[in-house]
Amino acid sequence: MRQLLPGELSDSNDPRLQPREGEVLGREDELKKVAAFLDGNSYSATVCGHVTGSAGIGKTEVCKQALKCWLDSPATPRAFWLQVRDNADARQLLDQLGNMVGLTAETIANISKISQLIQYLPSGLYYLDNLESVAESQGGRQLLRELSQVPGIRLLASSRITLDGVLGQSISIGRLDTASATELFYKCWNGSSKPQMSELKEFVDQQLGGHALCITLVARLGGCYSWQRLQDLWREQGTALAEARNPTDPHLDSLEISFSLTRKLLSKEPGALDLWQFAALFPDGLDEDALVLWEEVSGHSKARVALAEYNLLSINDACITMLPPLARYALSHTVLNASLGQNFDWNSARNHAYRYFISLSCEASNTVSSDANILSRLKSSQQLWAVEQLCKTDMALDNPDKVLAQQLLRQLSAVYGFNVLAGLALLKRVHPIWGGIA
Repeated sequence: MRQLLPGELSDSNDPRLQPREGEVLGREDELKKVAAFLDGNSYSATVCGHVTGSAGIGKTEVCKQALKCWLDSPATPRAFWLQVRDNADARQLLDQLGNMVGLTAETIANISKISQLIQYLPSGLYYLDNLESVAESQGGRQLLRELSQVPGIRLLASSRITLDGVLGQSISIGRLDTASATELFYKCWNGSSKPQMSELKEFVDQQLGGHALCITLVARLGGCYSWQRLQDLWREQGTALAEARNPTDPHLDSLEISFSLTRKLLSKEPGALDLWQFAALFPDGLDEDALVLWEEVSGHSKARVALAEYNLLSINDACITMLPPLARYALSHTVLNASLGQNFDWNSARNHAYRYFISLSCEASNTVSSDANILSRLKSSQQLWAVEQLCKTDMALDNPDKVLAQQLLRQLSAVYGFNVLAGLALLKRVHPIWGGIA
């Protein structure tokens, strides 16, 4: 039997294709359109959200379900899955594609354009998720055009922006119909008594806007709030956010309100908000060992339960992931020494994060080769993108933690070469403040 490449989907039962909520409700028309592309001979297609602020609208779930059904068919060609990192550019996409097909770090470091990568890409279907940052980067759209024209390769992508003229036809994903939205809410509701159907229809339609992620987040709050109290909190939070909003940017969507309500509830569990921000640092997800080490460093062993219960962490097989909209929200709300307990406290979150990476890389700088040294370098190199995100977020504030950052960067001095692109990105990121200390 042929060994699967790192990004290759095994079959329709691959953990990456399992619906986040157990099943996909509604979306019959959208699924038919994606299935038609998969069964056809077009080279590329983009599944996009046409609603402003459409993160979490359900693009990925539609693609997953269509791929799952498609892979049940006989003689299906090879299929590959790539979760594109937030803020990735064309060069980082090349890096991720190389990792997806199992190339070594040395080989990837020497690839700077698609023509150098083509020889390593097997024929088949490539699903690129969360693609908009690449498409908006310099050279990104051209790279995608070139990739879509490689013989034997077909591309399916999901993006918050349309890619007409770059990746073929666009398949728009909008709000859920009222019946499906109501059914999804009931499915995720964990309160003691169900809301009345008439009230719920109006709420999911008018307040939640048929937005899938909003629905799943808000419905899970029913375990702590009565239906009436939840509606009151929704209105109060919406009013508060609207009053605080910059008048030049009046847009306020339901996703931001649902995030805020979830954040306030999680603030009652010690360490939960810190873990939310920590998990947000990992664009490719983290494993059980990483979560256990963070719990040992932080002393918060119950935080993961709260995040999983309220739909922030998804645990599939050995990978623990967070949806990009959830990660973006957490890292965009960094406040030093938050005076209100309901807010993220970056001072606390970054302290745990720095000490986690310091503990992970404690043996990495040891010049005496040993099993512990090799393992420390390997694991640290695999998480350099998370370190880069930590430093990026910390440096955006007026008072980064230079002491812990310098300790970590020195400790990683022998690691950068094992993940060249991430290492260079990290060193470039910290150079304006810390120079060549690493």
